[in-house]
Amino acid sequence: MKGETQHCWQHGIEKEKRPCGPRVNLTFRCVCR
Repeated sequence: MKGETQHCWQHGIEKEKRPCGPRVNLTFRCVCR
């Protein structure tokens, strides 16, 4: 991420002490050729 977005926000999921079930990972990418 660029600019103020990365500076002002913390991205991530807090760690759990015990497993809480399956996780979903969503990735959005722009592919240009």
